[in-house]
Amino acid sequence: MPPKKQVIGDAGINFDALSAVVNDQLAKDAKYDRENDAKFRAVRQRVATYEEFENIVIGAHLKPMKEDIRELELKRSSWDSSGRARERTRERERSAALQALDAAGTPVERRTKSTQDFRRHWKASQAGADRYAYLLEVGPAKIKKFFKSGIDAFLGPFVGALEADYNPDDRGLVIELLEAFSQSPRFSLAVDMAEEAERAAAERLFTRLDEDAQAGASVKSASALKALFF
Repeated sequence: MPPKKQVIGDAGINFDALSAVVNDQLAKDAKYDRENDAKFRAVRQRVATYEEFENIVIGAHLKPMKEDIRELELKRSSWDSSGRARERTRERERSAALQALDAAGTPVERRTKSTQDFRRHWKASQAGADRYAYLLEVGPAKIKKFFKSGIDAFLGPFVGALEADYNPDDRGLVIELLEAFSQSPRFSLAVDMAEEAERAAAERLFTRLDEDAQAGASVKSASALKALFF
């Protein structure tokens, strides 16, 4: 690395060196602003994993080649017609197989063997009651396994599903699920990033858990767990 030129020397101010220092600092400031904006954008998008968050920040400096992709002159490859068709066929076959399993009454817990399985089933379960039942069927042990890299943006929807369709008969299992959430990596970050509606749902859920404890629905306490969510 060549030695840096002194800005002020015996002959006075070296304007070339001064310009280089200023330009270098401007570049660093611009890089900081881009990456900081990318971090806020990733938080707003509620990315599912830290890797997605990191990729957004790393790619903060990238810009599209052209504003309108239709301006690009692209040639279709042979894979575009045949490869994509095969991929669509495989996707339809996977979907049909999954529907066949559902129709046969195969337990969800046995069908959900990986994080990818869970994400696919969770996304397909749009209704609140379906998601509530799905969380209970998967159970706390697999929740901790599937989210060992971080619960992140799933925390709010999980708590919301439990609150929306909570049944006092499930009180013990609901508390175990909440414990599993709290033991997942980056749980504290997910709590800090929770929206007001999600915080309100958590508060309502813990209120109901406390009320059911007084009514004798379950002896398991949620008091210590409650402090972690607020």
